Amino acid sequence: MFPTDGSKDAHGTELQIGTNCLGHCLLYRLLQPILSKTAAISPKGSVRVAWAGSSAIDLLSPKPDGMELDEEGRPKDKGVQLNYGQSKVGNLFLARNFAKTTPENGVVHVCFNPGNLKTELQRHWRGLGATLTDMLILRPAINGAYTELWTALSPDLTEKNSGAYVVPWGRIGGFRYGIDKALKSPAEGGTGVADRFFEWCEQQTERYV
Repeated sequence: MFPTDGSKDAHGTELQIGTNCLGHCLLYRLLQPILSKTAAISPKGSVRVAWAGSSAIDLLSPKPDGMELDEEGRPKDKGVQLNYGQSKVGNLFLARNFAKTTPENGVVHVCFNPGNLKTELQRHWRGLGATLTDMLILRPAINGAYTELWTALSPDLTEKNSGAYVVPWGRIGGFRYGIDKALKSPAEGGTGVADRFFEWCEQQTERYV
């Protein structure tokens, strides 16, 4: 979260997008065969992939779509704070797109906002905004575990609501207006941003699968 401006991963991708989106996408694609086999012999809806979202989806992502893409489908560099928001929106987009495969393989995908927590995540953040956030908004780290445990174990999450967005401290919620349009294709009245980003992620990770 908020690394030094201009930080990139080993492949030249903005560090937060590379870490939070491409790394996660590749890991799931590598694990997908064993997860599908496990889902086939397990209770329905019990095999889940939890994609880490954040309140930054609503507060720190570009409006209206939550992400601005270049011609290739790569998120544009919007500065470290908005890039972080884009990386969290990216996890929502990945969860929703992989959720489309749930009827085929039985794996449930969920994006969750663990809550505003006091952890090492903010170690690079400095200034008045960081100080006020720490004093007024952040909660104990254990609260995040409540949200994640609910996401992993709640019987309220089933195959039917694969792709759900879970909010603190364990319930299905929604997100900022505009992002819903990004999740829909132009044929559905949306902007298709989520689909374009998903295709870019698959292209970037294909060589390692």
